[in-house]
Amino acid sequence: MKNVLYLSAWHRERYNIGDNVYLQGSISLLTEAIGEHFILECNLEQFVEDINNVEKILGLDLDLIVTTGAPYLYSNFQVAWQYEFLKRLNVGYPDVPKIALGLGGCSGLSNNYFNNRIALDAAKEIFGQFDLIVAREPLTAQFLELAGVSCKILLDSAVFFPIQDYIKELDLKNTQEKPVFCYFDYRAGISRGDITEFEAQQIDNMYKEIYEKYNPITYCVNEAEVEPAKKLGIEAKWLWHFEDILPLLAQATFLISARVHQATLAKLLDKNSYVIPFDIRYLCSTAIGVQPVFPYQQLEFKAGICNIFYKDLINKTRVIIINEIRKVMTNGTC
Repeated sequence: MKNVLYLSAWHRERYNIGDNVYLQGSISLLTEAIGEHFILECNLEQFVEDINNVEKILGLDLDLIVTTGAPYLYSNFQVAWQYEFLKRLNVGYPDVPKIALGLGGCSGLSNNYFNNRIALDAAKEIFGQFDLIVAREPLTAQFLELAGVSCKILLDSAVFFPIQDYIKELDLKNTQEKPVFCYFDYRAGISRGDITEFEAQQIDNMYKEIYEKYNPITYCVNEAEVEPAKKLGIEAKWLWHFEDILPLLAQATFLISARVHQATLAKLLDKNSYVIPFDIRYLCSTAIGVQPVFPYQQLEFKAGICNIFYKDLINKTRVIIINEIRKVMTNGTC
């Protein structure tokens, strides 16, 4: 069996279900493309703490390296830890095929990160050595194109999460059918610097209106978000396992989510799903029909089964990506 190293932001001890969604989606793609394989998971947080930790994974016997999800591209990519990490990885494994699934950034909605030539050159230096890149939204693809890096604009790897494998194991009999709201503390988020104080006030007002008008079951995926929610008068329950969240989403009349991958999960369960945009990551979910809701809009959410046209899109895209992966493994290039 082949040895595949997966690089993601998922951390088993500091659990963020969204990071595991795109990781499991990537593993699902690779399993169908190359068959059963040894899965070597590498959490990226250790490199934030100390970039020299990369030495721990150099020298492994690898057949493929996969970066999956996680924002990699920033306006100052050339000074980001991701740049240094991937640079060392490229040097350490010059002959091992490398694939980026769901590659993207987290630029703010009003932040133009295309005008930094140094960042573009750094992106070419790093991702020019990858054999296959799947961009998860058009802005990342545009950035790579300007950098002179070839990529395919397809879908986020999270949409290939094998949700039915999890749902069939869960007891859904005693769950309550109500609107569901996934709270997110954007002030602690990765793109917080791109949100003005005026925009922050609009978002807070929107949060409160959602909670008061629809009386949703409200949860968050980070324990540290419980208190900020309380300050807005919102009681949010901390949930961090699929076993807790998926039954809630499966019985939701609709989901309003401030987190992208929660909105994606609800959509995969055929629910009407709405996402509150904070940065370009929201485009990952709208690509499969999740509806964006901005703070300046009049709020109107609908229950019921959503349009499921997106399933055909996901299935066709899955075939395309799997074929491209097989080309890499057969020929060493896409």
